[in-house]
Formats: sequence, structure tokens, C-alpha cells
Amino acid sequence: IEYYFRDKPAGQDYFASNVYAIMAGYDQIKRLPHDFLAILDADIILPKDYYQQIFIKFAEDKLLGVASGIYENLIGNTLHKVLSDRRSTPKAIQVFRRENFEKIGGYLPLPYGGEDTISCVMTRMNGMKARSFPEIKVVHLRPTGTGSAGTIYAARFRQGVAAYHLASQPLFFMLKVLRRMVLEKPYLIGGILRLAGYLWSFLQRNVIELPKDVIAFIRKEQLRRVIKLN
Repeated sequence: IEYYFRDKPAGQDYFASNVYAIMAGYDQIKRLPHDFLAILDADIILPKDYYQQIFIKFAEDKLLGVASGIYENLIGNTLHKVLSDRRSTPKAIQVFRRENFEKIGGYLPLPYGGEDTISCVMTRMNGMKARSFPEIKVVHLRPTGTGSAGTIYAARFRQGVAAYHLASQPLFFMLKVLRRMVLEKPYLIGGILRLAGYLWSFLQRNVIELPKDVIAFIRKEQLRRVIKLN
């Protein structure tokens, strides 16, 4: 283990700074021989065989480009299941095939986060697969999204803002909000806050800082999922 210090420039967004730190760390080791790259947040408890299980998945599918388990949030003394999408892998526990990580150019620094989502999108754009495996569970030591937002209510609003900046297709996003209103705490109000964050960004006419081909792919893919009721 080597210590590497990176100064955070004044005014740099929290999420973008996180990405720059990871990419600066990767620059230090990318010349070393390796086949995989794993990201691990400090508020995660892994099962002892987490990486063994993930590497088995990679061995079974040569097109698997990025993989992970899923979260269970520890709130008080109780584990709470987190809604997850098999096509999405949370950054805190992502494992990349090196070939894929370098092909997509690593993470994009985005002002409101979602770089893990975009890494999965770009993986699919390049003909590889992004998968989370629900049988591989990790413990997350706080509610998802509260690390930077503070409260769960602020986190839900910010997740709506992030969805806009991730070029979410409007109909897909509305259906996602309705689903989460009944399946995700805080019920109803959490979905309303997501929608408020999305609409706030839309009314601000905020610029979506993604390549045009990525935006087009996301919206086409999401509209196809709506049509297929997925």
C-alpha cells in the first residue's frame, strides 16, 4: 500500500473530486500487471469471499465488463434491502475487467454523481455487460446517498437532480418514481422529492454534461425498457 496525496481544488464538486481522486490513484498503478480493478468505499463491510465470488462471475462470462454485489443498508441494528437494477453496479463495490475500464476511459467526473451508472452504460455501448448479482450481498453502514446529502430527504431530492443530469428519459423516470414511492422509504415523499429534484433541474435548464452519443444511448435504452415493461 502506498499513500498518495491529492489536493482538492477550491470549488470542485464533491462527486467530481471523488472521481479525480480515483483516477489519480489509478494513474499510480496502471503500469503494473493486472486484469481487474476494484473500487471500495470505507463504509462497506464485505463478506470474506466477496472478490472470489465476483471473479467466478467474470470467469463464467467473458463479456462481463463490470460486476458487483448489492447493498443492504445497516440502519440501527437492522439490515434493509436496497432496490437494485441488475444492469447497474454501485461504485462503492464495483469490479472492472481492466480491458473494459480502459476502453470506456475510466470514470467521467460529473457534478451530481452517477459516474457508476454511466460506466455501466458505456460498458454496454462497447458490447460488454454490466451486472450486479443479488446473491452476493454487502453491508452499507448508512442509508444510500446520505454521505454527501446529510439526510435521506435531501438525498432523495439530489437523486432526482442526478437523474436529470444522467439524461433520464422522462417517461422512464416517471415510472421509476412511481415504483419507488411504494417500495422505498420514505414512502411517497421520497418519490415526490426525486421528482422535485428532476423538475428543478429541468426548469433551471441545466446543461447535461454527457457526450451526445451517451445521452442518445441512455434514452433509447430506457424507452425500450418502458415498451417491454421492464
